[in-house]
Amino acid sequence: MNTLYKFNEEFLYKFIDKNDIIIHDNNNIYKTIYIGNSLTHGGYSNNPPRPEVYEIMNILIAEDDVFFQKFYKNELEQHGYQVQIASNGKEALAMIAKQKPDLMILDIIMPQKDGFEVLEELSQSGQISSIPVLIFSTLGQEKDVKQALDLGAKGFVNKSFFDFDSLLVKIKEVAST
Repeated sequence: MNTLYKFNEEFLYKFIDKNDIIIHDNNNIYKTIYIGNSLTHGGYSNNPPRPEVYEIMNILIAEDDVFFQKFYKNELEQHGYQVQIASNGKEALAMIAKQKPDLMILDIIMPQKDGFEVLEELSQSGQISSIPVLIFSTLGQEKDVKQALDLGAKGFVNKSFFDFDSLLVKIKEVAST
């Protein structure tokens, strides 16, 4: 996970680059520039709150549909997550070998290796115990859900019948298991 700064429950943040952080509440925007170990600030306030250090969750989305890739990457990044995209199961496994994600959102129907094959490989290698996997697929029959959960997935969302807020809730639920 990468470091992020959350100022308190009333304030939100957005990284602009490695030095700029935008901090805001519902009424005011604070631009805070991180310089070395000290914070300087501008914007609407001369004294934004001091930060607490949190971690940014790194999510790997294994999804072959370009629309879904772009939409979920954009939405999740706007909610403070770091997102990587794999277009197929083989690419997802290669990315996991390079950098283990904190959570994986996995489609079932993909080229080269489908989601079940990815789950099988993660299960055989023992990595399934350290990477929470959320299945996000149009397959929603009971046998598909059972097979995914039996292979080690922590949750299942049918992407045909969901809204983004439900996905966020499920991500938090799966990440805490």
